[in-house]
Parts: sequence; structure tokens; C-alpha cells
Amino acid sequence: MSGNWIEVCGKDEIDEEDVIRFDHGGRTFAVYRSPDDEFFATDGLCTHEHIHLADGLVMDEIIECPKHNGRFNYKTGEAKGCAGLRQSQDLPGKDRRRQCLHLGLEEADVAHFVIIGAGECGARAAFALREKGFAGEITLVGAEPLHPYERPPLSKAVSADASDPKFIATLEKYVDSGIRLLTGVEARDLNTASRTVSLSGGTTLSYDKLLLATGASARSFPGAPTDSPHIRSLRTHHDAAALRDAMKPERHIAIIGGGFIGLELAATARLLGAEVTVVEGLERVLKRGVPEEIAHLLTKRHRAEGVDIRCGVSIAALTEEGGKAVIRLSTGEVMEADLALVGIGARPNVELAEKAG
Repeated sequence: MSGNWIEVCGKDEIDEEDVIRFDHGGRTFAVYRSPDDEFFATDGLCTHEHIHLADGLVMDEIIECPKHNGRFNYKTGEAKGCAGLRQSQDLPGKDRRRQCLHLGLEEADVAHFVIIGAGECGARAAFALREKGFAGEITLVGAEPLHPYERPPLSKAVSADASDPKFIATLEKYVDSGIRLLTGVEARDLNTASRTVSLSGGTTLSYDKLLLATGASARSFPGAPTDSPHIRSLRTHHDAAALRDAMKPERHIAIIGGGFIGLELAATARLLGAEVTVVEGLERVLKRGVPEEIAHLLTKRHRAEGVDIRCGVSIAALTEEGGKAVIRLSTGEVMEADLALVGIGARPNVELAEKAG
């Protein structure tokens, strides 16, 4: 016990067999007065859909959630009914000077929550912690130099002149929400026994709770060089900016993969005046994404705009030669392009978790 007692209200402000809401330190609580004139406190949100329990009905020692009628014993925190409930956290309470109710908070309630991965998932998880009442320290760690942004609009950003992506929130909101944001920093090692994360630059973070939101990386083409400016993928804002610079009139863009991103970038490149070839190994584009009829219509529309779509063609090798991307097809044909865009899916970033066991 931390020994810190927080004044909640006067004893007479809660009727017998009733509940009130009390907010403190970014958290919400439900405070009860039993028919025996005893006082109790629990977490203020139902564990099912995070509805405020103070809006519910108190019957003897049971609080009933107002939305789906989930029931808890507010003396013990035990879930008494309705699927999807977990035990509610029961907090100690006492009255001093016989006039006021005080609430004792455990040290664990102000833990350090570290989130590895400052993508959309990690950022929204950090804000959700605050919205759900977490009052402890939150540190959000991201490898990219930019603060968290949405990735789906990146394929649209290729055709725009915007210098910034669509950010999840302003930097000021992270500060106002008490979220420590570390950008341009990689998590190198994770020790679950000591509850520490080693970061690039030699810094070590200790944590009480950890969320791995490391996301995914663009799947690379087997055997292709990984550092070539002429062979790229689209995963980051930096990638989008590089593609925008490459999609110019009289440039040849080869897109490997006829998925949603590949076709969208093909259309964008044509609008910007580039020559475009799409190479898809399956018998049609969007094989896993849409019915055949829709795929046929999209193929017809792209071809009408000048996109060369080749399906059922596999690639034997992808290399860089003489400042060009060189694509050797299984048919024996050799294709040169100013830029080869690899859009063959993504792979989860599980290296950190695997190293931790």
C-alpha cells in the first residue's frame, strides 16, 4: 500500500445502498454505501464494454451495469453474471474524522506501461489507456523519426505534394495526455525476467506492463538487393516520398504484384505520366481480394489508361544493373525499369518477441 489516501466525499453524500462516481488522476472509480453503512470502492468501469458502473443499480452488495446487466459484488469485485465479465478491481476504503470517505490507491495503479511500436495501433493503444483511466506512466517507442501516422493514406500521398503524412494526433496531444513519445529509436532487446527493454543508443527502459505493437514490414523479393534506390516497397512516409519523386513522365515503373496497393500505385503513376507495367504471378489481379468479375473490370480500366498488366507470369530474378531495376521473367524476357515497386504483401515484425522467447 502506498499510504496515500484521497478524500472522495462527505459520508452523507452517498445514500445507503447507492453508488457515486469519483474521478481522480485520470481514472474513474465507483464508490458504494452498503445497507450496513459500510463504504467500498471499485474500478468505475464495467469490464465488458467499459460503461460507468455509477450509472447502474445497487442491490444489497451487487452493482448491476446499466448496459448489458452485468453484475459484480462490489465488496469482493467478483463477477456474478453476464458473459464477457472479468473480476472488477476492489479498492480499500476507510473513513477518517467520521465525516469523509477516503480511498487508498495501490502503487501498482501508477505503473509504467511501455508500448513498443509507434504505428497506428501503438498510438491508439496509448490514448485508449488514458481514456480508460490508466494513471501511470506511458512510454511509446517508435523506430521512425516521425510521430505516429496512418499508413493506409500513403498510397494516396504518392500523388500529392503534402510534405507530412496524416498524423494520429498532434505532438501537443501526446504531451497533454502524459504520453512520453520516443521517435527514431529502435527496441533492440527485451528481457522479460528483468522487465527491461534495451533501445538503440544504449538506453534501457524498465516496465511494469508491455505491449508489443511492432506491426509488419513489406515483404521483400527473394534475392533482390535491399538497399537499391531502384527497387522499393511502400511501407513508410519516406517510401511514399521516394515513389513520388520517381513517378515522372518518360520513366518506366514496374510493379511486382497485382494487389490493391499495386493497382492503386499503377493508376497514380499513369496520372503522373510514367509508363507502367504490372507483373502478377497468379492468373488474375486481386485473386485474394475480390470476385473475378470485379477483377476483370479493374483490369480493363487500367489497361484502358495505358497500364500494361501481365498475369500468370513469374519472375526468375530481380536485380539492379547500370542504374536500372532488371526483371528477368520466367519466359526468358528481360525487362528494365527506372523503378521496380515490390508489392507482394507484408510479414509480421516478430524478431523482438522471438528473441525474448
